[in-house]
Amino acid sequence: MLELQAALPEAQRIPRIEAEARADLAAALILGGELDGAAEVLTPITTLAPERRAAGLVERIVHVGRLLSTEPVRTSPGAIALKESLEEYTRVAAPRQLGGGAARLALE
Repeated sequence: MLELQAALPEAQRIPRIEAEARADLAAALILGGELDGAAEVLTPITTLAPERRAAGLVERIVHVGRLLSTEPVRTSPGAIALKESLEEYTRVAAPRQLGGGAARLALE
């Protein structure tokens, strides 16, 4: 999906689709133990303004954060740092995008 998006002229790209694909790819990389790759794939997402963080993207980022809390990666300094970064990302975006009850998601 990322390659398809990159092949499109910039005016035709859909940032939401690219961001969600990046989150899904990061989840797959974490499952494969590739934390550095996951962090690299997520970098462009972290620059999105909070109002551009759609509910589907925030939910995917919460999922990625949960994966970082599982064995064998959960004690890795890279996983801890990435999880903290993603918690801040969802904390800022979740209440606005998902409604008042979303603060719980941001903290999980």
